[in-house]
Amino acid sequence: MGKSLPKALTRKPAFAWLLIAPVAAYLCLIVVWPLLETVQLSFTDANIGGESYVGTANYENLANSSKFTKTIGCTFCWMLIPVSLNRGR
Repeated sequence: MGKSLPKALTRKPAFAWLLIAPVAAYLCLIVVWPLLETVQLSFTDANIGGESYVGTANYENLANSSKFTKTIGCTFCWMLIPVSLNRGR
């Protein structure tokens, strides 16, 4: 047979972390980092020339918008109707 793995790699916790590390790094790079950047950007007034911090003003404008409530209602209709029709199968 070939060489056996060193004892440090055969211990279960160390070996498990070694296997998990590439997937964790991938998830952080592809999912977590853009998510955090999006949250940070939502608190700014971003333009081509740059961005300025506006705090929760974007969320206040969104909450006070009649288009937003209409959009949420339409989204739930488009979501609930196919789910309801599919439940009968």
